[in-house]
Amino acid sequence: MAYLVNQSRLHSLTIDGVNYTDSLISWTCSDSSAQKQGLIATTGTLILGQKPGGYNVEDYDRNNFKRGVLVVIRMSYPSGTVATHPRGWLYIIGTSYNPQSNQLEIELGCRLALAALTEEIDELIGLAPIPLDVAQRTYSNVSASFASAGKYLFQDNQGDFVVGTFFGGDSTAGVDAGEWVSVLGVTALSAAPLAGTRPIPDQIELTYQVPADDVASDQTGKIDLTETESYYYLTYPAVVYERVNDGTLTSITGTQTAVASTGQTSSCGNTPDQPDDNGTPSCNEGYETKQTPLILPAWRYEDRQTEYNGPAGQVSRVYSEVRGPALEANQQYFADKFAYCRYTWATACQPNGGCETEGMNEIVLSYTEQLNYYGEANELVKTVTDTYNTTLSGAQPFNWRSGVVNGVAQDFQTLSLTEMYRVNRVITEYTYANNSNTQETTTYTSITARGSGISGDIDALNGIKTFERRISTTISTNPLIPDMVNTATTATIDKFLTLLLYEDIYTEPPEESGPYIAKESIPVPLLFDTQEAIDDIVEKYSAYIKAWTKGEAYSIQLGEALREEIADGWNPGHPFRYYDSTKGVLMAMRMDACQWGVSEEGSVVVTNGVWIGTSNGTVTVPSNTIGGEIPEGPPPDPILPPSVSEETSVDSGSFLFNVDVHFMTQALMTFTNPAPPVPAQETVEIKEAFTCFVGGIIVTAGDVLALEPNGQIPTDYLGNVITTNATVVDADIFA
Repeated sequence: MAYLVNQSRLHSLTIDGVNYTDSLISWTCSDSSAQKQGLIATTGTLILGQKPGGYNVEDYDRNNFKRGVLVVIRMSYPSGTVATHPRGWLYIIGTSYNPQSNQLEIELGCRLALAALTEEIDELIGLAPIPLDVAQRTYSNVSASFASAGKYLFQDNQGDFVVGTFFGGDSTAGVDAGEWVSVLGVTALSAAPLAGTRPIPDQIELTYQVPADDVASDQTGKIDLTETESYYYLTYPAVVYERVNDGTLTSITGTQTAVASTGQTSSCGNTPDQPDDNGTPSCNEGYETKQTPLILPAWRYEDRQTEYNGPAGQVSRVYSEVRGPALEANQQYFADKFAYCRYTWATACQPNGGCETEGMNEIVLSYTEQLNYYGEANELVKTVTDTYNTTLSGAQPFNWRSGVVNGVAQDFQTLSLTEMYRVNRVITEYTYANNSNTQETTTYTSITARGSGISGDIDALNGIKTFERRISTTISTNPLIPDMVNTATTATIDKFLTLLLYEDIYTEPPEESGPYIAKESIPVPLLFDTQEAIDDIVEKYSAYIKAWTKGEAYSIQLGEALREEIADGWNPGHPFRYYDSTKGVLMAMRMDACQWGVSEEGSVVVTNGVWIGTSNGTVTVPSNTIGGEIPEGPPPDPILPPSVSEETSVDSGSFLFNVDVHFMTQALMTFTNPAPPVPAQETVEIKEAFTCFVGGIIVTAGDVLALEPNGQIPTDYLGNVITTNATVVDADIFA
């Protein structure tokens, strides 16, 4: 008759340093699988209940238990040791309060879970064993980078990132010793085959990508330019006249337009406006003056410059500039200036006074500069946009004093066409607090917007200030994600190789089906500059995927009460032994995709045991072990766990190797001298029989050193072609 005693008890639960142990209802979490994933994230759920005298767990406004707050669970073991639970260092992601049950459900996650939520992965990118193109730097691709190198990264129970290898020191030389032992019917609470496993293939066809040329570089700092050019016509705003034939002239027909000019000469030469005493006719004779619109061609240019110096190549600065005819800055100014000139110089014969149509020259009309500011998570936190116009655009008629005042023409005040001033500044800031988004917009506007003219201080920062705050729990106040540089991606080519997997299930594929070939690929391109680095990753991933393919097929899901030897030094791939005493089978396994649970009653762990091989060790189950036979009287102290001894080998199955053998035949023909006549063309079939003898050795560790081209052992090998610590199984595998 077996009995079960929980090996560990909850010692404390703290949230942001406050003890909530008495409020604990349950705590569960799980780790993602290390199969084809390099980032092992942990997520979980903590349920707190309101107990008399305990802390208030109400969290209607989602503000009492904020995202990012640290939650620590510590365990007490029978040995007297108090230690943080293997996954007992997590952070709050979100909360959900149930008013009927007065319970608070807290969503938890490790640093990797937070990184996946925010995509703040700069630190992870720096740890990735395989470099990634900038355009491919995402959480999932960083995870693939670790998996491609046969590695993983997880957060330990002190909040630190740790990089490791799931299969540890397992090789043909041996495997890592088990840190604890699970015994069916004794310590194991449950044991079942892992659901969803697939058959073991005969071969794995592995594809991978390597650079076709040079590895692309980070294009942060790139500048995009956009240029727009417009050609159009505009009507000059001033009053312009032309002289038209009144129909009395017979020698001159048509219309004579008194267009504006650059000088003050008369279109009629020196002839008078009216007939003089000598009878000289007037230049106006036979003409009448009419007002007519003056249409002129114009060009407008707009240049936009976008700079990508922000984190992850996001937009840092946008500068745009508009150039065009000065007339567009202030049409009234040029209309009045022309009118003033015409009033001063116009005559009946030259109604426009020969005045120049100013304002058609190209100037900078306005420019805008936008600066983006980012937070620690590369998120947009503030934008500042300044808009500048020419001072001419803000001027009012009283600034140039055109026209007639009390019947007297005033001197026209010429204004600058190049001087600029800040007409507007907009500052937008984004924050997140109390489970809501806040957008605050501050706008500065120059006093010229109120028709004040350009006298005094017209900078927008000394003008009109408005402020707007929007608070929302929806995405309406979220900032638009700035554009990101389209980083160049390294051109790659595909390569492949075949991995052989041979098990003692059958010696040849069934006749009905043929061989089963699984398709696999290294998840990320191998962006290395040297072939040696590429070969190293291919070798590591080949061993990784072969071990997973067989390990998953023989996996067993086991449930155990949390014991100190399980918790001590836990990491993904933690090695252990599983023993089925009814069948006499002892298996070497590694822990993957664990699920953990803690409550007031006890603590458990359920793990996917990935098969490594069959052990020849001897299992000892002490009579006073947990789950052992009930002894007479009280249980003895100390309580001992099961153990394995005399383990000398772990059999992970047979291996199959491909040996490429090349044959060459040579046909020689002999001719007499002098040579005989050339025979007619004919086909000769040559038959040749040969026997092939292949010698070799198989070792459990080390590598076979290269031989001479003729098969001889180099003298500097001293007769040994095997590296140290290797065991020769057979000197001639074909004997």
